Order: sequence, then structure tokens, then C-alpha cells
Amino acid sequence: MLKTVSEQSRRSINITKVDSNTRLPQTKLPKFHGGYDEWMRFHDLFVAMVQSKENISGAEKMDYLLSCLKGNTSSVIKHLSHNNANFDVAWDLLKSLYDKPQFITVAHFDKLFEFPMLKGTGLDEIKCFFRTISENINALRALKKPVESWNTLLVYVLAKKMDEETRVLWVRATKTKEDPSIEDLIEFLKDRINELERLN
Repeated sequence: MLKTVSEQSRRSINITKVDSNTRLPQTKLPKFHGGYDEWMRFHDLFVAMVQSKENISGAEKMDYLLSCLKGNTSSVIKHLSHNNANFDVAWDLLKSLYDKPQFITVAHFDKLFEFPMLKGTGLDEIKCFFRTISENINALRALKKPVESWNTLLVYVLAKKMDEETRVLWVRATKTKEDPSIEDLIEFLKDRINELERLN
């Protein structure tokens, strides 16, 4: 019994050592395609997973950064040599290009207001509509924007994008509310998705 416990302890210690030496988690690194609406999520994940890690050299961080950049986004830093000092140069250059709250805000509004009209009541369409609203509203809140003060406008514009059947259900669901909020709309869509999933 003592031998078994001792063996388990040694295995546990070895696993701990391996884990502590692992440079990156197994989670895939985020990708960035150059959209302002993508920047905050990419920035926060890359900082947490790579940039803040002291056991990764600057040259390695540079490699990781380049592997995350898709399309033409890598063109702004790919001319830099892969050394420890240049990672900070590359990261600061990217931030100077994309860390622009005004442009980021506009990009999230575009995602909301340019969402196409729903053509049907299908589950996939409703899910896409729900995700678009939730993700972009949360992003605007993260930017400290007064989302709640825009309730009337946001709800009006987004409800107009619903197909006729979904809009009728929305009107029924909010008939006792004088001024439905964006949270009411998000909860309505969440409930509608649950209904459709049960029906399927």
C-alpha cells in the first residue's frame, strides 16, 4: 500500500513538472484577420496565452504572433527579424493600427445594423442572429458604451430584421412591456432557440 502511494506521488510530481514546463496551453491560439470587431477578443486571448508568459522568449512570441495573423495582417510586421527585441516592436505596431476604440465601436455597430433580414424561422438562422446580437452587445459593453441608453433604437432596428412569424412572437412576448430592452430581445431569442431545439 505504501509503495502504491509512493508511486502515485512520484507520478503526480512528474505530471506537475511537465505541466509547469509547458509553454503554451493545448488550446488553439486565436486568429486575427484584421477586423476591428475581432481585435479586443484577439488582444485579450493573445496577451493571456502568449504575451504575458515570461518563460517564452521574444523570438518565440514573434513566431506565435505571426502564426495568428491571417490574410494581409501579417504584412505590417513580417519584415521584422525574429529576435527578442522585435516582438515588442511588432506588438506595439499592431496595437497602434487596431487598438482604436472609435473604429472598434463602429465595427460592432456595423455587425448589428448590417445583419441581413431573416428569411425564415429556421434554427440556424435564429442562432446566428442571437450570436451576432449577444457578441456585439457584449463587446460594446466591454468598451464602456452606454448600451442600456440605446435600448429603444437597438430593439427597433433589430426587431425589424426578424421574419414575420418571429416578429409576431416577439410582439406577443413583450405586450406587457412599454419599452422592451435589448436584454429582453436577447432572452426572447434564447427562449426561441430552446423551443426550436425541442421541436427538432
